[in-house]
Amino acid sequence: MSKIRLIERDTTQPKKGDPSQIAYRYKYEVLAPAKLFGKRIRQYFKTKTEARDYKLGLETKLQNEKLTLLGQDTHSCAVSFQKRSKNFSMSLRRRALPRVNVILNWYDAAATALFPASTNAIAYADT
Repeated sequence: MSKIRLIERDTTQPKKGDPSQIAYRYKYEVLAPAKLFGKRIRQYFKTKTEARDYKLGLETKLQNEKLTLLGQDTHSCAVSFQKRSKNFSMSLRRRALPRVNVILNWYDAAATALFPASTNAIAYADT
């Protein structure tokens, strides 16, 4: 049962305080409480099909936002992949770090060869 309501109003009914005016301008109204979407939704429609379509769209949105519990096999499968991905990322880091260190050492050696400490490195960089 959905908390989203489709209300049909009598548009010929007079307003409570002023009988010369009508009480409702639109015949159909879709109401959704604030606890469903974080804000209250109150939408007016002149035709029932528009109101029904809008209500169906809100119910679909609500169904998509709901969290469902995972089955036991799905949960165990996710846990096993989580362990594998953690081990894979750790082994990848172990393999990648030495290569990064080799590249940094080569860069340092090349930089010291190009710019010895006795020369002015800024003069080389400006040219």
